[in-house]
Amino acid sequence: CIFVVGMPCILLIQCSDLVKAVASAYAKHYAHVPLFAKPKKAAKEPPQRGKKNKLLRRIYKTVTRWFRGSKKKEVVPEPAPAPALEELEAGKSGDGTLQLADIQQDREKEEREERERAVREREERRRQLEIDNAAEEAERRRKTDQQLMEAARVLNERRQKEEEERRRREEEAAGFDKALSVAKFKALWSSLGTSGSFQCNLKTLPAITNLTEHLKKQGFHIVFAAKPSANDVEVGVCNIRTAETDVWFMARFLATQTNFSAVMKAQNAEQVTAYVKKFALAKVLKIDNQKKK
Repeated sequence: CIFVVGMPCILLIQCSDLVKAVASAYAKHYAHVPLFAKPKKAAKEPPQRGKKNKLLRRIYKTVTRWFRGSKKKEVVPEPAPAPALEELEAGKSGDGTLQLADIQQDREKEEREERERAVREREERRRQLEIDNAAEEAERRRKTDQQLMEAARVLNERRQKEEEERRRREEEAAGFDKALSVAKFKALWSSLGTSGSFQCNLKTLPAITNLTEHLKKQGFHIVFAAKPSANDVEVGVCNIRTAETDVWFMARFLATQTNFSAVMKAQNAEQVTAYVKKFALAKVLKIDNQKKK
């Protein structure tokens, strides 16, 4: 486009300048000579170098401008203008990619999340501390309860021993027997007649320890307990007197794998029925009601 449009214009301008220069020179040097007439010879004058040089300089400058105009200038991209302070304050940048309000919101969001995380961690530590304290308190109470139970057990054993010792001293001071010894039991057993007896069938042989413990709980004194054989159990009991005037009651039990028998003797036969009911042997014996007696 530059060559097509610019070259004719430049040539036209140069031609017009050349015509003006020729007309000016003709008007100055050949004004008294008709046009196309051969001028008279005049005395030679020194050449005017300045004018010739002036015309050449103009032509040179014109050609130079023409060549310079034909060169393409490199277009240097201008840097994007920096966002104005008013736009930054309003939350908008020049290209719309950076917003101060968004940065401020992100910072506030991060600070809020950090505060919430700190609160959650503090609550978790507090709950864990409460759980640990509760566990320590429960363990401390358990140990305290164990110590109290052990102390109560020791105290009860000591009281029982003291009570037994007190009764023994009272018996010695009173001068009468509350229970019979083996020798006195045998002697009295031989002197008394039978006041009652019963027997029943058993499913299994009762354990001697279970039978003696049951009779003790029922308020009888165990005079002796023995196993004459592997499948036999023999137990002798008597009542426990509370006064020297109380009469004696005695009973002998013999148990095998399938049979149980009891013989009772008493100084007062009227008391036998009450003592037999007090035995409550059905709690400790497995009676077989299907077998014939």
